[in-house]
Amino acid sequence: MGDAMAVLRQRSNELSLDIDNYALQHLFMIQNEELSLSVNELSKLAILNKKIYAADIDKHVYGMGEMAMDEFISKVLQKEDITSQMQKLLDAGSHDEIKIINALQAYIVQLFMFHSYIKIHGSYDVLDILGFPLPQNLAQMRAAQCIKINLPTYQKILKHLLESEHALKKMQNIDKNSYTFSALIKLQSYL
Repeated sequence: MGDAMAVLRQRSNELSLDIDNYALQHLFMIQNEELSLSVNELSKLAILNKKIYAADIDKHVYGMGEMAMDEFISKVLQKEDITSQMQKLLDAGSHDEIKIINALQAYIVQLFMFHSYIKIHGSYDVLDILGFPLPQNLAQMRAAQCIKINLPTYQKILKHLLESEHALKKMQNIDKNSYTFSALIKLQSYL
């Protein structure tokens, strides 16, 4: 980590990029500790021509951690084995059990929005649906996934995720990892 931060600090100085150490570390972590990807993102952030904070990175950088989460969610929705990938997400430290449940909630809500829009209009427009662009491959994937789930199933899944989030936040003396895993298996049974 120390060597990576030194390289990122050196590159940000070369670019005259005003960024603090916390933001550099945040960038490195969301890129799954891939130094070359993090260095490339510094060049893109320099275009903003302002002091860079962690919030700017969240807004302008599509991290490898997010891709890993999207891949994980796809496996959940395809009813595949998620054991090893969930453990990788937890071990990476960028996600905990509540963040995994929240990411699933956000994804399912997006699928529901795509589903509703397609039912009404016959096609999808990502900007109309989400208010921001998505890479074309992700938009196509969401459009394909959303139709596979019917409305009562959306309701069951979202209710289950809310109950799971509540349990993780309120229950004490539970193994959050095991609870989350069982909650995801139950979610898969709804599909």
